[in-house]
Amino acid sequence: MTAYVSLSARVLVNVEALNMAESVGNYIKHRRVPVVVEEDGSTVVKYVPAVSGESVGHGYQAILGQLARQAGLPVCDNCYKEVFTKHASKEMFGTSDWERKLKELIGKKDGFSPTQFEAEVIRNCVVEDLGGFLYAEEPFQVKRSSLFSTGYLIPAADALRSVAVEPQFHVRYSPARPEEGQAIYYVEIGSAVYTLSFVIDVARIGWTKLAEVKDVIGEAERKKRVEVALKSLAAMIVGPLFGAKRTRFLPSWEVRSIVAALSGPMPFITSPGHTKAYLSSTALRAKEFVKAMNHGNTDLKQQVTIYYYNGEGLTTPSEDVSPAVLKPGFASPEELFATLITDVVGVSG
Repeated sequence: MTAYVSLSARVLVNVEALNMAESVGNYIKHRRVPVVVEEDGSTVVKYVPAVSGESVGHGYQAILGQLARQAGLPVCDNCYKEVFTKHASKEMFGTSDWERKLKELIGKKDGFSPTQFEAEVIRNCVVEDLGGFLYAEEPFQVKRSSLFSTGYLIPAADALRSVAVEPQFHVRYSPARPEEGQAIYYVEIGSAVYTLSFVIDVARIGWTKLAEVKDVIGEAERKKRVEVALKSLAAMIVGPLFGAKRTRFLPSWEVRSIVAALSGPMPFITSPGHTKAYLSSTALRAKEFVKAMNHGNTDLKQQVTIYYYNGEGLTTPSEDVSPAVLKPGFASPEELFATLITDVVGVSG
């Protein structure tokens, strides 16, 4: 079965500095983005605190590299060190045996294809298997698109009236100014109910996809990689294991709700968590999606299973959502991920 995991979550985050955009003198600014909302019957633009998809993606791959090594799976040295230059050029290759051999094969040019290059990197680095890479030198270009997609953390639409960005006054000892003793600086912090979306194409883990589609790792290792990929997602969402300034601005982080979907053979994307109706919206959309995809004489056999954790009074569907499947609510985010991981590993061979 082709399998996709899609997830949306709502997280209450207080006093965070997870994504700083720039420094102006001694003032460190939090990233802001424009969002369009309906307010008092009209459409308005608001500038709100946000955490970029690049920050989320970097954090996810950092966790993935650590967990993959712990599980005995291959991760290249740069990715393990959280330096995600990937194998973009020969100068960025490491010194391991497989990387030296890959350099030699590239140098020979004849008889070595982009698919073989992609396969070698997939076999030897889980992070680049999931996160993709772009080799951009002669004799060919090799692009592997990321198997996971994510976006910005932005405040939920129903909580925009309760969003704050505020500079905090700090001082620190300045050895360059011994006569003054201390230097003043300001750090902007944000607080909001953020919504997060994430999608993983778990069925393509371990498969080349550039010029030729083929399995290069085998079913047993693919199951291990799928499990690590989902455990990394769980670790990132349950705890704030990504973003800047966590050493002194560790945010107050509380997962309020999660809605996840396991779908195949076509991907189904959960509704974003902008309102507490996103569980109901996702379930009812899944119902109609399965009906539409399986309509008529077809061998498609579309399936969608919905998992959810409701810690904030989400609106639940008022009707039966079959032929989609709505699992009973889970008592905690950790319980949701435990069941989701078991189910996805079971269909990812």
